[in-house]
Amino acid sequence: MTRMVSTRQRMLVSRDWMTDSRGRMVNARGRIYRVVSTGAILAVLFAVTLSTGCTRELIIRQDPLINTGMNRYDEQFLGEPLEVTVVCVYPNDFKDNDVNYWLLPDAELTSETFYEKRRSREIKLPPDQILVFTNDRDVYGKKVGKRLQGARIEGRAERSVKIAFKGPASHKNSVIYVFPKFIGPDGKVLQVAPAKFHPPGKYPSTLRVHIGFDRGSDENYGQYIEIEKGGK
Repeated sequence: MTRMVSTRQRMLVSRDWMTDSRGRMVNARGRIYRVVSTGAILAVLFAVTLSTGCTRELIIRQDPLINTGMNRYDEQFLGEPLEVTVVCVYPNDFKDNDVNYWLLPDAELTSETFYEKRRSREIKLPPDQILVFTNDRDVYGKKVGKRLQGARIEGRAERSVKIAFKGPASHKNSVIYVFPKFIGPDGKVLQVAPAKFHPPGKYPSTLRVHIGFDRGSDENYGQYIEIEKGGK
């Protein structure tokens, strides 16, 4: 039988222990102590933390103007309030369930698809895995704040939310999506790809996205979301 102890614990071992010909500490019953360095222990704990679920923070940085697709050329138009939905998906969400296949990380997913599927209830996830910034009272998921209005109106550039990711963070089917509900001139949701943290274990505990507006871009009327580097 082998017991693992720290270097400090080794110093406290009683004099009944002795060192054998191979340099191992052995007692009369043949039990062996092996020395494990503090650095090795910390490395193992760090790896376990990355591979298992833990609480993360998502920071959303918004441009002065956002969700301006309904009238992007009018410089007086400050945009529409923007709903944002954060979705945590775990490997078990696909087990014995072909309803959620469209949420697989390698799927060609857009905000238009997500909001249509949510409206038609073609999403089978526990409400606590869906975090929503919205002004609606009745929402499928957990409301975590009001819709974003842009830094000019809000007087602040950043919003944040805590994410209790409870699945294996480094699994190939673990993912955190951030879906902005950008609206076009016809009032329909735009086909914007979401920000996708896949797998979440590859990223720092602080996740960051940027929601922006590029008046000179024709793609999605200048609306976009992107993952930002940084965090801790």
